[in-house]
Amino acid sequence: MFYSPSNVLVLAPHTDDMELGCGGLVSRLILEFGSSVMCICFSAAEASVHESLSPDILRREAPLAVASLGISPHNYIIHNFPVRRFPEFRQDILELLISLRKSHAFDLVIAPSSYDIPQDHQTVYSEALRAFKSTTIIGYQLPWNCISSGNQLILEISKDHLDCKLASVLEFKSQIGRRYTDPPLITASAIYAGSLINVSYAEIYEAIRIVSRSASLL
Repeated sequence: MFYSPSNVLVLAPHTDDMELGCGGLVSRLILEFGSSVMCICFSAAEASVHESLSPDILRREAPLAVASLGISPHNYIIHNFPVRRFPEFRQDILELLISLRKSHAFDLVIAPSSYDIPQDHQTVYSEALRAFKSTTIIGYQLPWNCISSGNQLILEISKDHLDCKLASVLEFKSQIGRRYTDPPLITASAIYAGSLINVSYAEIYEAIRIVSRSASLL
């Protein structure tokens, strides 16, 4: 990366969004840069869980997933916003984010991209931009949610980072069988992103807001 963020906030509308969207980068930030990474998940999507499973299954699987990425348990918080209804709670989400901004000196925020069209993802994106407009913000892209995309920021990850990402996704055993959790597909996506910059593996991000306060420009 063009700088070494020390205090990072990841915003995940639902459990597994972080792991799928930016798991490789999160692993790299922790393993390579020694960054402190906090993840705020807004919903465990109980209303979307299959009727054959316990409604809290994702809430129980998620801590195992984030541990695979190296995030400390005290830096992972799951809130209780109802899935598919985030626009109704827009102000509450904004106030939560402003509270985080005031209590932590984040130098990088990783959020859903503007291309991510589900209403919950759009709400988190919009309110993150309002709350953290003076902070660097990059957007992870979930291709199955997007009708368009942007390749403004392509970040190399290593095989170790990719393996951490795969391990984290596989902790969501309730989601196995869904196409987007398929390890070969995740690996292929990383290979494709890497091919754009002539490396083995990478992840693609939207450069939403780039802020520099250091002596060097980038």
